[in-house]
Amino acid sequence: ESLAMWGSCSTAMSLGPGESLEQEVDSSVNAIVPRTLVRQLIDTLQNDVESAPPELHGNALRESIVKYKSEGSIQRHRGALLFVDISGFTHLSQNYPVEDFKNFINRYFTKIIDLVISFGGEVVKFAGDALYALWATSGSHCDDSMNVDGSGTNGSEINFDDDAIGIGDDDSETTANNNDGHSLSHATNIEKCTLCAIAIKATCNNFKVSKFYNTRQMSDKAVDPNFYSMQPPDLSRRFSEGDNSLRIQGEVLYNFQDKHAEYEERGAALNVYCGVSEGVMAGVDVVASNRAEFFLVGKPLKDVAKAEYLAGPGELVVSPSVYEYLQRREAMMSNLATKLVFAHVESGFQLVSWPNHPTVDEMLSIFEDRGEKNTDNFLDAQSLIKELVQNTHKTTRSTEIGDIPLENTDLASESSPQSDLLSLLEYHRHEAARDVVGRFTAELRKVVVLFISIKYEPNLPISSKDDSVLLENFQRIFSIISESVSSRSGQVRQFINDDKGTVFIASFCLRGSVVLHPSETAVEAAKEAQNALLETMEMQCSVGISLGKIFCGETGSFQRYEYSLLGPSVNLSARLMAKGAWGQINCDEELRNHAKGRRLFFKNGGFHKLKGYEMPVPFFVPIRDKNDGQGEEKDEEQDDVVTYFMQKAEVLGLVDDILEKREQNCRGNGTSTTSETQLRPRIIIVEGDEGRGKNAFIAATMNQTALSSTSVIMEANRCFHDDPFYCFIPIITMILLSFSESRDRLVSLKKRQKGSSILSSFLANDVIHTPPFPRGTAMVESRLKPFLSLVNGFVFKGFPLLKSSPEAKRLKDSEKVEKCVEVLSSLIVRFLELKERPGIISVCEMDSIDIYSKKLLHSILSSDGNLLIIGGAEDLSVTLDLEPLSSLEGATVISSPRPDQKSTFDLFRWSLSRQFPREDFKAIDSPDVVDKIFQLSGGMTHATAQLAHTFGTHYQREQQSLDQDENNDDLDIQVGLPEAGTMTMDFLSRLRTFLDDAPSDFEEIICFRIDQMKPEEQMLLKIASVAGFDQFSFSQNLLETVLLAISRNENSVIADDDTKEVRDGHDLGESGGGFQVPKIVGGDVPTSIETSEENKFSYMLQGDYFERTLDSLVEHKFFHEVNVEMSDLSSMDSVMYRFRNNHEQSVINGLLLNDQKKRTHFEVAAYYSSSFSKSGDSLGGGENDSSSLSTDITNVLTTNWELSHIIALHYDLAEMPIPAMLHYYDSSASLSSLGLREKAHGRLLSAYLMLEKTLHYASTLDVKLDEADETRRRIVGKMVQTIGNDNLKEFMKILTKHHLQHAFAGDRFAFKNSLVMLTKFGQSVGTIEEEGYLFGSELYLKAILLVLLVLEDGAFANLTSSLDSFLGQLDIEGVKVNRNANNEGPSDNCSYSSGKESCFPGFEINDLTVSFPAFSGLLTFYRDSAIGANEVQETFLANLFVAVTQEANQTIHVLRTKCILSHLYLKHGNISKALEECEGIKDIYDHDTHSLELVNVYGMDWSLICVAAMASTYLYRGQFAAARRNIEFLKMQMTKLDEFASSTKAMSKGTVSSFYLLLHEFDNAAEIASGISATQYGYFFKPIGTMQEELANRELALHQRKVIDSSAWDLDLLSILSSSDVHNVNQNRTMLQQSVETLSDRGIDAIRAALCATEIQNLELQPNRNADVVRTQVRYCQAGLAHLRESLSQKDANNHERRKNYMMCLYQQAHLLCSHHKLLHLLQDRGNGLEDIGQAVVDDVLDIKGAELELARKSLDECIDLSISFDYPFMQLLAGKSCVKLGFDISSGEALIQRALECIASPSDREVAKVILSRIDDMQVVGGHTFKTHMPPSCQRGVPSAA
Repeated sequence: ESLAMWGSCSTAMSLGPGESLEQEVDSSVNAIVPRTLVRQLIDTLQNDVESAPPELHGNALRESIVKYKSEGSIQRHRGALLFVDISGFTHLSQNYPVEDFKNFINRYFTKIIDLVISFGGEVVKFAGDALYALWATSGSHCDDSMNVDGSGTNGSEINFDDDAIGIGDDDSETTANNNDGHSLSHATNIEKCTLCAIAIKATCNNFKVSKFYNTRQMSDKAVDPNFYSMQPPDLSRRFSEGDNSLRIQGEVLYNFQDKHAEYEERGAALNVYCGVSEGVMAGVDVVASNRAEFFLVGKPLKDVAKAEYLAGPGELVVSPSVYEYLQRREAMMSNLATKLVFAHVESGFQLVSWPNHPTVDEMLSIFEDRGEKNTDNFLDAQSLIKELVQNTHKTTRSTEIGDIPLENTDLASESSPQSDLLSLLEYHRHEAARDVVGRFTAELRKVVVLFISIKYEPNLPISSKDDSVLLENFQRIFSIISESVSSRSGQVRQFINDDKGTVFIASFCLRGSVVLHPSETAVEAAKEAQNALLETMEMQCSVGISLGKIFCGETGSFQRYEYSLLGPSVNLSARLMAKGAWGQINCDEELRNHAKGRRLFFKNGGFHKLKGYEMPVPFFVPIRDKNDGQGEEKDEEQDDVVTYFMQKAEVLGLVDDILEKREQNCRGNGTSTTSETQLRPRIIIVEGDEGRGKNAFIAATMNQTALSSTSVIMEANRCFHDDPFYCFIPIITMILLSFSESRDRLVSLKKRQKGSSILSSFLANDVIHTPPFPRGTAMVESRLKPFLSLVNGFVFKGFPLLKSSPEAKRLKDSEKVEKCVEVLSSLIVRFLELKERPGIISVCEMDSIDIYSKKLLHSILSSDGNLLIIGGAEDLSVTLDLEPLSSLEGATVISSPRPDQKSTFDLFRWSLSRQFPREDFKAIDSPDVVDKIFQLSGGMTHATAQLAHTFGTHYQREQQSLDQDENNDDLDIQVGLPEAGTMTMDFLSRLRTFLDDAPSDFEEIICFRIDQMKPEEQMLLKIASVAGFDQFSFSQNLLETVLLAISRNENSVIADDDTKEVRDGHDLGESGGGFQVPKIVGGDVPTSIETSEENKFSYMLQGDYFERTLDSLVEHKFFHEVNVEMSDLSSMDSVMYRFRNNHEQSVINGLLLNDQKKRTHFEVAAYYSSSFSKSGDSLGGGENDSSSLSTDITNVLTTNWELSHIIALHYDLAEMPIPAMLHYYDSSASLSSLGLREKAHGRLLSAYLMLEKTLHYASTLDVKLDEADETRRRIVGKMVQTIGNDNLKEFMKILTKHHLQHAFAGDRFAFKNSLVMLTKFGQSVGTIEEEGYLFGSELYLKAILLVLLVLEDGAFANLTSSLDSFLGQLDIEGVKVNRNANNEGPSDNCSYSSGKESCFPGFEINDLTVSFPAFSGLLTFYRDSAIGANEVQETFLANLFVAVTQEANQTIHVLRTKCILSHLYLKHGNISKALEECEGIKDIYDHDTHSLELVNVYGMDWSLICVAAMASTYLYRGQFAAARRNIEFLKMQMTKLDEFASSTKAMSKGTVSSFYLLLHEFDNAAEIASGISATQYGYFFKPIGTMQEELANRELALHQRKVIDSSAWDLDLLSILSSSDVHNVNQNRTMLQQSVETLSDRGIDAIRAALCATEIQNLELQPNRNADVVRTQVRYCQAGLAHLRESLSQKDANNHERRKNYMMCLYQQAHLLCSHHKLLHLLQDRGNGLEDIGQAVVDDVLDIKGAELELARKSLDECIDLSISFDYPFMQLLAGKSCVKLGFDISSGEALIQRALECIASPSDREVAKVILSRIDDMQVVGGHTFKTHMPPSCQRGVPSAA
């Protein structure tokens, strides 16, 4: 079996994509016990057998096994001992997530263990962050006469005789030769042990580990496994029903702010301290309570501990005896010591090093050259046991072992000695890892850990004959503490005697040891163990206890591992133990907080400065406890809370009120209750806090027979998701399936949609079995019938239940939602009419439903029908279509009953009523019980019922235990309940004890409940917690498929030969773009015992076992079955389930490791992808065409957006970013087609973040590059740097084509789609987000960089050749590219540094069209935003765009290029070239061919935008005929444009309207602008379009001398006067403001000023114009001037592109200044004390009083100067006419007009100019006066000099 993935580590700890984890894992006892122990066990039993007569050997073997289980064993071993201690362990545990910490340690341990095995040693013991390895001398363990000094009873000395041949040979002829062989073998082992230590310190010293962490935090708390552990201990919040705070809605995992996240590399270093000793030591194996522990004792242990203590980081110190051996070997037969350097440290201990040490292979070759190659003569445990039993059988005369030949004896037979011996070895396996079905044994759990240090540090007796005393003491210590722990359901972690003394480690709350209150239980166990040791053995101990969430699972390597507890709290417990005095118990703060005030009290013990902690750590000592007690639970109920409320008076009263009002309304309407009525719907809102039972109150009301029998009950979905109309899915489904036409449609779709889950859900609906309405019955009113098919897309995710129609297809995107609301509302009302019964719709959480369901509810309330809507709400201020819930017409608000002490106790008792005799409940009606229940539940209804069920489970388990003690063999007994009338005080005392012990931690309760379930039920719960995250429903089929996929050795349910290589070799981990599907999960060592290929889950799928298992989970209230119509449509293929409580789902999910979650998410995504592909949800042909987009990494099914999103979510959480990205994008495209742009934007964000993860991973790959790769990267980097001013993240600059091809596994489809996604997201960001152009430009730059990197070599050479002149100017060298390499495939140097060939041929593109929107979008941002790109950037980018489009040679790209060039020419003053490009557009543009494609590729039909912009340029240049041609061209195209499908039409309409206003053709201006503001579609240009439409209408009205009713419009024109904007100019304006000034003749500020001017003129027309009106006119003057200053003060306001707007602002400013001057004079002339007011207003706001005319003259002067300098005759006409109209020297003004007319070349255009002048003459000035009479002499000197 393969190991789980390690994660993404970036340095030496990293796994490269080419590195395989396909190693065999030994999951038998051989991996958990050392060979030394196995041999010791066999020898101990064999000695006992041989001491018995041969005929009794069989009985002796059995008796010896029984004896061993109670006494253990001890045996001496001679050997070399290595102690390796890891430094940095504590820092690692505190600064990394626990799973990453586990992965790092596992990899480190694996390196060490592999080296130990390579040198012939074995790991005999793990000791936290250290390990002991032993090189035992072969045969020495059999010598019972071995003494501590290494001699036998014969006292033979060490002999290095060269003639001693056959070292370790068992058949030596003499004892002397045997001892000599052992001595030589021992010396060789010392050498091996020493060289192994040198190899370890060389390989593992200063070993860097690192991992990249994204600083982004997922916005969904439901995916945070630590969420519950971080919450304050508020039980009421945890128990609250209907909690939606964890619900993922819409774009689920990410916020837009996540785009700013950076990848932070967190690194650390690990070091080793090594010590080596040698000598005789004893192996001690102690056994108690079905648990055994093996460890070593003796002087070598103390020597190796001192050696390690004397060593520094990365150093090796050996004991004096080891040094002596190495020196003697040098004199005899080995020259190894001559290569080593020794340095004396202390007391004979030597620091050892090997300068310029050789490799491991070279070290090993030393022994091979001497004929001492490692040969493992040890058989595995199974073989040794079988050999022992066979030998015993041969000498046994009786048939005790059985008549079956032993070679056929089943080792698993419960009656065989083999099985007993294997079980004995299995005692060394941690209990939490035994007999576990499934692979999810490793977990993250909140665990209490105890470290107990016993004051017993014995020395090994001189003679082995005295070892029995040592064994007896260790056995007694182990038995005493084990009994204290196991009797309380705790578990032994480890028992060891080392440099820290004798230490016992235990835990509570692992699998199989979950108790209701573990903190107090652990303290009680420690106290009992302390007392027992002191009383029976006179030994003291110190204890450290901590509580925290830790990793629980196997750690080590593939070949040797153990069950470990890893996490900061484990280290803290050990530190607290070490700091404690003898007899003291130290607890950490977390445990104190958890246990304080219930059964334990603590005193503050002070602070300890602990290793690895910067600040002193507080510790607490338990000082007092209360009386102990136990209690347990049972659960079997329906919905107790609902049934309890059904008999409450409040519910019954509400039902009576509903029926009474129904009768009154019908009598008042002259109808019966059963006839069709025209009543307005009513709404009842049940208001209540979260968790107080309002949903149960509503359900109880709906379940009343008086209502259900007289009404049509329509129950809405719970608000699990924010999908459109999600709440109404079951209601709409029920209604549509009641019509014959829908059922006929289903029949016709059966063949084409065979196997479709959505089709299956319809066919499984109960409504299908009821009589339908007569054929031909109308579903909706006739006008809405053509639009029925809209329901397919919004409600049924594209399933074609209703036939489509041309009318529906022609609908604008913006109209689809509103029309669908109308259809659904009519459908519901019509359904009730046909039923001829009143209807009731229940909506549980009305304040949390999606916005579309809110629209529908509001529409229903506005219709006619005998309908009642009843819903719950916590926040009554929430609006339905802008109207608060409490203010809705016909709304009645009632409050749900607030539970008090009595009602809470009544509910608790009610919940027990199905388990215990109700007549005896009076016995528990005690004030203290009532108070305790209310305190624990917090008044929460769900918490109260949960508390009752937990008590029931306690009681059941306890009673079953009593029944078993009484030898009750009936295993089917569920609970032994007392007979009715016999409930005694024993029951009350049990309840009191339970309430006293009841945890306040909700997670603790759930873990307790889970631990009572069978292993296979626990497994299904964990799988379901992944499949059902975010409250998604899940099917039985899904659980079955995922269970089998996880249990099989295959990678996944969709693995095949074509994809296996990619998946197996493409591990992207946390930061990657792919995912190696692990064959086993839970860490890098096995998490279950599987010794065969047989699937251990096969029994679950036999008969109805699986169904019964699910039924059990339903009965235990973890799941509840979901009605077909209320489940998620994406998964309806069998019986559907959902977690009853999302808190339980989250806690269960939190038990899983991230590796396990990722594996399960992958299988769920694979299930949906494969099963829906086969089922036909990927619709082919017909009305909803879809296709399957194939990719090497995954299959993207173009199906409904919801399914794509669900698949994307699971791939995302499986950390498979590439398929997640593709499915997110697919979902976004589908949503966009429905007009749901905001939701589509969220999906695009998710897709982008997946791509970012992939690109960052690519940058971490170690790829060998040739010169061509480096050249390409350098050229592309400089090109992009030139374009974007280095506006890319650093990791993007590392990328090359080969980085990308490895990250994308050579999948060009995925890569090209990532480019398309980037450009779409750039467009979306630019139009939706505030200042989106900043991030949007970064997105476009990324797309350009990526496409240039992957561009085929020949195409790149052509591209750079066409840009030679520009590249030369930019000093970009090295442009030459090998143009002959374009067809030669990948470079030979393209591979990982590991040497594995991993190139993917053909990973390059020659089609640049996917990148064109990026070039176009970036140029648009540079032109229209505040980024401030310089001319070099824009010119180079534009020419680069031209160069790449030339390769495509497609008309739409040519059109876009011409638009770009036209605007670029205009921006840089080459107006003639700009107009020439515009004319070229009109020559080749065809709407039917190009418009839609331009919109799809570039976001807008930029051809029309360009033509519109150039129309105003023609106008300003006096080329009126050419301008008119452009306008007519636009008007013709707008008749074909899809209304508001993009911003194109809106922008064009506004531009043309403004054009007509300049021509003073007010009728045309108003006509063309009509309808812009009417649409609901929030397109980018809507704000300017709305104002332009209003301006056109106002100008027309004023021209017709009509007074405008301004009350209908809130233009917010005056607010600028009260804001800081009146004094400060915003230089960082929105892209909309910038864009409009570029593309039109005037921008937003100019239009606002024009609107202010229209308001001034409108007030002029007021019949009763008084001083207040004039003051208002003054304020509008000031507001207009403030708006104009905003535009005129921009840094680039007067550039070529915006000069038209700039001149228009100057022109308007001159007029408003004169108006301001005139209006103030009017106020002064009127007198009445108004002068001060006018003065105050002017002085406080603009400070222009008295200077208006001078300022106006300067504005007009500048305008005239610009119009002459840049040849704008039209502006000269306006300025000259202003000089005349405003009183600035009439003769000079007329001269300027004449000059302008002479500049207009065409006679026809001159005639048009004269017409415009005459129209201006017809316009009225303010007050019907000129300003000549008020003009100061200085302003009457004539026309300004510029004229």
